[in-house]
Amino acid sequence: MEDQVDEEVKNERVHRLITLNDQLAKEYASRFEGEVLEVIPEEHITEGNQENLIAGYTDNYLRVVFEGSDELIGKLVKVKITKAGYPHNEGQFVRVLEEQLS
Repeated sequence: MEDQVDEEVKNERVHRLITLNDQLAKEYASRFEGEVLEVIPEEHITEGNQENLIAGYTDNYLRVVFEGSDELIGKLVKVKITKAGYPHNEGQFVRVLEEQLS
């Protein structure tokens, strides 16, 4: 078909957009480095030789990985963002927030 963009050009553009997305995500996350944010832990993960890691999300959709036990999953916790990154940020567990009684 005429007027089609070459496959190689399309692939290059896609890779440039992915790189830009990663850069912008990291820049956004870096604004929260050093901040203590509320996180809802969702899952236990293993990264390298570290087995006691928990991953969850902040209210502004930052994925945060921090050391903790499976007992934290589903609870609202405070985590200090120690290193901004993409696809996740590193954090340090601070405390569990008390459950609100209705």
